[in-house]
Amino acid sequence: MIEYNTEAIVLDKQTINETDAQVVLYTERLGKIELIAKGAKKITAKLNSHLEILNLIETTIVTVNNKHITSALTVDNFLNIRNQELLLENALKMIKFFNQVIIAAEKDEFLWQSLKHYFSELNKITAANEENLILTHLVNINFLIKLETALGLMPAVEEQQQYFNQPTIKLIQLLAERNPQEAMQLVSLSEFKKIDYNKIEEDLKEKMVL
Repeated sequence: MIEYNTEAIVLDKQTINETDAQVVLYTERLGKIELIAKGAKKITAKLNSHLEILNLIETTIVTVNNKHITSALTVDNFLNIRNQELLLENALKMIKFFNQVIIAAEKDEFLWQSLKHYFSELNKITAANEENLILTHLVNINFLIKLETALGLMPAVEEQQQYFNQPTIKLIQLLAERNPQEAMQLVSLSEFKKIDYNKIEEDLKEKMVL
């Protein structure tokens, strides 16, 4: 038996029988793993509330024949995200996509920090206004750029025009030099309002699921 103590973000949780749950985590020490949480669905189970999707947890994992969670403690449940419908919708969309494209069960510090940073930045957005809606889009796209880079799929600058349209390339270049908050200070709100963010997200996602 090997025991690991690690931080993790809960990507998914599904009931597999009356009392147990199958949980997908992205962990700091082990990368993405799927494991069993025994008794996690019992009303009194201590693990249950800590294993909600999006939670950042401190967990102990043991391996025998399969991997099992023996403890979990919430470090951050990103309450601000959960309390705003728009932020929660975006967070769940991104975590579902992340779970879809990340397959390898191996440690990746850049991916781990990028995932944590994404939820941290999204959690800072408080007011539901037009400017923060744009900032939400930029935080999403910045995360997708990091994800594509980590997977080795981001084309070199001179090759990007073969894969992306011009608005996507311009935003990739802007976010390569500035974080989303700084980018908001460099470009007028009226210019940001002209961008089709959904199309740019789809451009970036398509490169990762081919």
